Amino acid sequence: MIEYVFLGIGTAGTAAVAYAVAPAGSGLHRYVVPRKQLRAEVARAEGTVEELTCKLVALAAELDAVTAQRTDLKAALEKAGQRIASLEEQVRDRHQLRDRVTALEARLANATAVRPLPVKPSPPAAAVPVPLNEAPFALSPAALPS
Repeated sequence: MIEYVFLGIGTAGTAAVAYAVAPAGSGLHRYVVPRKQLRAEVARAEGTVEELTCKLVALAAELDAVTAQRTDLKAALEKAGQRIASLEEQVRDRHQLRDRVTALEARLANATAVRPLPVKPSPPAAAVPVPLNEAPFALSPAALPS
């Protein structure tokens, strides 16, 4: 069995040497590709190059458009951020004004509240009733200023 392995290796080695050193007209390594076939491959390759160049140009234009759009969106985002900051400041001011208005309304309500007047204690009743014309609040025609 081992003999067959060595025989196969020897045959392969001999074939490789014969391939490498064969004379110019009969060696397989000297095989020349016809010019017609080479020209066809070059034409196919040039077509592929042109197609890929067109795709590359289209992608570059699309990239420019997307870059411009991204720049516009960044500017819009910055404007939106500034607008949000402005609106948050307005909301804070509104809350401060609302608190101030509430405080002023409370002060106004306290200032204009209708409360019962305090009852003054009446002076102790005199042992002798005072005649009406001598009463402290009695008005008589003689007591009116002229």
